[in-house]
Amino acid sequence: MAKNLKKIYLSDNQFNEDDEVLDAIENCMKKNLNLGRYDFSHNFITDVGVERLAAILEFATHVYDVEVPIKISKDVYDNFEEKKKQNNKSKKGKKGKGKGKKKKG
Repeated sequence: MAKNLKKIYLSDNQFNEDDEVLDAIENCMKKNLNLGRYDFSHNFITDVGVERLAAILEFATHVYDVEVPIKISKDVYDNFEEKKKQNNKSKKGKKGKGKGKKKKG
């Protein structure tokens, strides 16, 4: 696991939505807590795969940006975008926490 990797580009790698592929993506998203952005565009992922990715986002709340192929149904896409938006809100809410301002003195 790369500790400083923030985005991974897996666009146009010709992978599909077989269970073992989606299981590997799920494992990666749940274990790599610094990796918040994924690019899966131009791969063979349909509504079924995007629905699975949306379900993964419910548990991998640090993942806030995922690009998927554009040829999916509007309902599936809208649901997926809503899951991303929820994660993005929680990411923004965590910004700056734990860092106090320096006092001048």
